[in-house]
Amino acid sequence: MFKQQYDRWPALLRDFIRTAGRLADREGFALYLVGGMVRDLWLGVVHVDVDLVVVGDAPAFAALCARHLGWPILTHRRFGTATLSGPGGLKVDIVTARREVYEKPAALPVVIPGSLRDDLFRRDFTINAMAISLNRDSWGELVDPYGGRADLAARRLTVLHSQSFMDDPTRILRAVRFEQRLGFRMDPQTLSWLREAVARRMLGVVHKHRLRDELVLLLKEADPWRAWKRLHDLCGLSYIAGRLRWQASWRSSFHKIRRRVEGLSRQGTSAVFCKPYLMFLALIFSSLSKADLRRTMNDFAFSQEERLCVQAYKNRAPVLRRWLCRGDIPASRVFRLCRPLSYESILLFDIIDGNPAAHRHIERFMRDQQVHR
Repeated sequence: MFKQQYDRWPALLRDFIRTAGRLADREGFALYLVGGMVRDLWLGVVHVDVDLVVVGDAPAFAALCARHLGWPILTHRRFGTATLSGPGGLKVDIVTARREVYEKPAALPVVIPGSLRDDLFRRDFTINAMAISLNRDSWGELVDPYGGRADLAARRLTVLHSQSFMDDPTRILRAVRFEQRLGFRMDPQTLSWLREAVARRMLGVVHKHRLRDELVLLLKEADPWRAWKRLHDLCGLSYIAGRLRWQASWRSSFHKIRRRVEGLSRQGTSAVFCKPYLMFLALIFSSLSKADLRRTMNDFAFSQEERLCVQAYKNRAPVLRRWLCRGDIPASRVFRLCRPLSYESILLFDIIDGNPAAHRHIERFMRDQQVHR
């Protein structure tokens, strides 16, 4: 399978893989392709981001590749990792094979050098715990000690051990995200362990910024609704904000946002550059009070862009509704109302409010501004 898919890869990616393998052979490194790229090989998906594991000194090997190729490198020797930046946006993460020890549930792990098997065991799911050898004598051979290939064939999501969700509760969100993206289902034992972690409120123990990153990734999925609904059904919402409540209208709103963005993209308008996940965030948090919203934004340390979009929609939607729904409002007033707001805030208001007069005002404002993001 690897050799068949490899021939279909872009020339730059094929050349890099071959070059890295030759350099590893020359210097005595064992080198493996790992992670999502291996998983997606079996699904017929091509990645532009490459993850490599070196049994040995990954920063030293990465520096060797950087010198040979003339590519920029960013090294984190303390963590035994390095990143190469190639032409055309190609990114290569190279890590030292390691094992992880969790001193307590939900804590960041202590990382120490280990074997390839150790490195695969520290990963989240069996389908992400496979590797492909890039050394000459074993080039293209699959290393699959935990049954990832069988789980792919069965369209099944399986964690590697009973403490997986306890060690890292963010895996709960990743399980939902992969399950819905790939059309898989968690195996019964994995689902049981997930429910146990939820019952023990492990999502309330993990650092909020790590939850934030996983929530953002979930809302960036091509169709985030199914994942968001599944996450709610399994976990509720209290770990995000105590007063956040499920809204029956969310389903329709999620679909409206997707349809609008897809339609604008087909038209080739500036909306193709907008960030739909910001609209989903603003929609979800708009049900909170202003005080709870500020507290949640601070607790999760959302970026300034995310804060501005979410809080602007919450604070300004009533004002927009009061003025833009009037047919006789002058263009100068529309400009003053809309100009300080993000593209996503204005577009979300237009989608959710659905008032024809407001829509005409917003469309005119967007045309006049020729928004480019």
